[in-house]
Amino acid sequence: MQRIISWRMIAASWAVIMALWLFGLWIGLPYRLWWFDVIAHFVGGVWAFCFLLFLARFFVVSVAGNSNVLRIAEYCALLGGVMMMGVFWEFGEFIADRYIFKTGFTYLSGVFEDTLSDLFMDFLGASFVFVFYYRFAQYKK
Repeated sequence: MQRIISWRMIAASWAVIMALWLFGLWIGLPYRLWWFDVIAHFVGGVWAFCFLLFLARFFVVSVAGNSNVLRIAEYCALLGGVMMMGVFWEFGEFIADRYIFKTGFTYLSGVFEDTLSDLFMDFLGASFVFVFYYRFAQYKK
């Protein structure tokens, strides 16, 4: 994974994702296009999994061996990190909406379903990277 992803790529991809998300927020895309938020959370899940996988490889925190049980254990640990990042992101959205910008979106019906769908898209993005990484991109020793 270190050959594929570097610190520069992690930082640059985060900057691009955040710039696109902020631009979309600025012109009101999440409020006009339902799929903007879905794509943003999927890509966020992809980025978070890549980031955590890179950190695990960089600090040599990896399970030894090549069995499927160990891969599932690593997936669960990394997925837990991605989901925790997603939950903190949702807390940030809640605080920003309710106490900073006071837009009132957290008072609308369907806000809990939106939060769950956001977290589900984070899950799908992370799972996509896991399958892609172990299926196609992992370097064989």
